[in-house]
Formats: sequence, C-alpha cells, structure tokens
Amino acid sequence: MTKVTAIGCSLSCIVGAFAAVGESLYKSAISSAAIFSIAGELAASKSEGPGDFQVNFLNKLNNITEKEILDNLKITSV
Repeated sequence: MTKVTAIGCSLSCIVGAFAAVGESLYKSAISSAAIFSIAGELAASKSEGPGDFQVNFLNKLNNITEKEILDNLKITSV
C-alpha cells in the first residue's frame, strides 16, 4: 500500500462512508480500517507489483465478501 498513490485518501473516504451510516464513530473507524486492511492483504496475495495491486485492491474492495472478512479479521473486540 505504501507504493500506490491515493491509498490514504481512499481510506479517508471509506471511514467517512462508514461513519455516515454507523451508530458509533469509533466502531465505524475501526470496522472500515479493518475491512480496508483485509482487502489490501487479499489483493497483495495475488499481485505482482504496485500496478496489479491497485487494480486488485479496488476490485477486492468492491467484491469483498462477509466470509472473507470473517475469515481474515484479526480484531477480537472493540
């Protein structure tokens, strides 16, 4: 993620979207960052470089499943 431009901006947008519909700003921030991170990990696992990663990351953010989130979530409590 450090080699792709606009990743931080994307995270800010995702946090804002979660905050707009969530009941708790704290839980919205944690949840959005967790899902963002999981999407990044899954995208990185099938990417050869930053160009592939950027496309795979956007696709994974769009297509991430509940199962993928639950299988890869490292947070145990909030």
